[in-house]
Amino acid sequence: MAHYVHRVAMCHRGIDSRNGYVTVMCSPDGERAEYSGVQTCGSQWHCAICAPKIAARQVEQMNLALQRWQQGAYEAGGTNYFATYTNQHGRDDAGKGQCKAQLDRMTDALGYFKGTRAYLAVMESIGSAGLIRGLETTYGELNGWHHHTHEIIFGDHGGLVFDRKGGVIRHQSPLFKLARPWARVLLKFGMGGIDPGDIGAAKFRKMRHLLQRCYDVRPGAYAADYVA
Repeated sequence: MAHYVHRVAMCHRGIDSRNGYVTVMCSPDGERAEYSGVQTCGSQWHCAICAPKIAARQVEQMNLALQRWQQGAYEAGGTNYFATYTNQHGRDDAGKGQCKAQLDRMTDALGYFKGTRAYLAVMESIGSAGLIRGLETTYGELNGWHHHTHEIIFGDHGGLVFDRKGGVIRHQSPLFKLARPWARVLLKFGMGGIDPGDIGAAKFRKMRHLLQRCYDVRPGAYAADYVA
């Protein structure tokens, strides 16, 4: 008999002992069907069957949270912001073991950043009541593994300042004050893309590129799109 180490290996392959039998459940329109009474693993990350179901429930919960926050179910009526934290990565990040190594550095850097006075002061200034964070990992042959996080921030109005055409004025927006502190943290953890030998114009170009790419904030409409 095969020995299964991971629960996902038996998902929908065995009978649930609580029922003892398997039935087929169909939707009223007859367009969808699924088995009932089979074992499930409940893995959000590894299972092609369970993951979409869990994600669908989470989407409903997040959309409800966004709606209630904006309509003032918890406060006088707030807004949401969609923030992205990323880091510099390159060909050296494509090797064996680099996925976990870079993720560990990114996790440590974010943990350190969230405890800085700069971050806490900005979050207090916009009346942040919490956030929903999602990790995204991509891979490319040229630039290797790339971890970045998206955050849906629940706060008050005023975190972003807009011009007459609806564009964000970065230098006047409180949330964009986090770009420089985050860039400094990336440099501290060796994730800023600056080499020890970089000087002069070469170092300036890399620093400018880092500041432009490492952090971004968009209005709440992007948060709803991301959830969808």
